[in-house]
Amino acid sequence: MNVLKRIFVHNLTTKIMALFMAVALWTYAYFFSLQETDHDVPVVIRAPQGWSVLEQNPTRVRVRIEYPRHSSAEVKDALAANEIIAEYAVATAPANPIQPFAGVPITSSNFRLPSGAGARIASWNQEQVSFTLAKEETRSLPVKLQLAEPPPGYVMSDQPWYDPHTVQVTGPSEALRRADCVYTDEIRIVAPPRNAPLPEGVIDIRPYIEVNIDGKRAKFDIGCSEKIKFRLYLTEVSRERVFDKVRIMVVEPPGYAHQVKLKQTEMRVTVRGPEKEIEAIKPEDIQLLVNVSSLEPGPTPYPQPVTCEIRGVANPAQLKVELEQPTVGVDVGPT
Repeated sequence: MNVLKRIFVHNLTTKIMALFMAVALWTYAYFFSLQETDHDVPVVIRAPQGWSVLEQNPTRVRVRIEYPRHSSAEVKDALAANEIIAEYAVATAPANPIQPFAGVPITSSNFRLPSGAGARIASWNQEQVSFTLAKEETRSLPVKLQLAEPPPGYVMSDQPWYDPHTVQVTGPSEALRRADCVYTDEIRIVAPPRNAPLPEGVIDIRPYIEVNIDGKRAKFDIGCSEKIKFRLYLTEVSRERVFDKVRIMVVEPPGYAHQVKLKQTEMRVTVRGPEKEIEAIKPEDIQLLVNVSSLEPGPTPYPQPVTCEIRGVANPAQLKVELEQPTVGVDVGPT
């Protein structure tokens, strides 16, 4: 016990000072030592009410950000959400409907950082930004549906129905004058359940247009509050398969006391229907049957109908079967 006491009490003052120094160093390292990261951040031009950015260069700037270690998560989240930006606000509306701004300086005051994170922009690789503002206008433009590819095994059987066919769109006047239509957001097409109604829904207008300006393809933000109702006419791809030499089987009732002989023992079968169903059929799944239960011995062959059954198919009603011939001759004689 005395040994343990001496271990803890001996040089107690020195040990306490060492502990305080360790805590102070850890606190400094966590709260005051700076981390660095390089990242591309957006350059955002704030246009006056009723104006849009027609052209801009650059749209992003490479920055070096310094921040305390304890703010690492906050800074990374802000970068991921594009909340760290270089921002320039145009205070007054230009006099001309299209107004270029060349060589606007990018300074430290233009950068927006998370408040309370203790972060700062140490350096950036672009000193200026140039852009052109265009007066906004509202125009009526035709609508086009943006359709994804149908799922495997399906095709569009008819043109989609949608309404309205034209919408009011607000955006840069120069861009809208060059646009011939607006597109909806992409409509994903999924295979409908069996006997389900036709796919339909409501979709938004895509929030931008792409037009050619000075030989370059450019993207411009637009606004549209209208939504588009649509209905798709989707059908399964139809396919045909031919099965040669399918064996014909005789169906006899229990105790049938006559001898039966078929004039034809094999037949070609053609099956048409949805591609997925047709692909799943195996030759052994097809059964051709001739029922002789009502036949008695006679002098001539009976023309007896041939029926076809296809096993292992999820929806046999969707299949159309065509036989090489509808009947087969049957000889019935005494045993």
